[in-house]
Amino acid sequence: MQKYLRVLQGAEYLGMSQKALRKWLERGRIPYRKLGRRVLIPAQELERFLATLPGKTVAEAVAAVEEDIGVDEEGFLDVGAAEHGPCTVAS
Repeated sequence: MQKYLRVLQGAEYLGMSQKALRKWLERGRIPYRKLGRRVLIPAQELERFLATLPGKTVAEAVAAVEEDIGVDEEGFLDVGAAEHGPCTVAS
């Protein structure tokens, strides 16, 4: 029988925020299943994903991927305001 982790458990295992893990899931970096509103991550898929990452420890691998996709310390995507210019609102 396959073991599944919830987002909180997966985030704790990876040493990252739930928000950052949800971004990875949304981008398809880690396969997941939905049961109603519940997001379930197959433990085997999480292990397979970790094996493909750079670094020798989970923390090093997570840091490398977060740097690659631009996630800040709080788990937010860093879009770089300077790259995109000022945001304006039409009235």
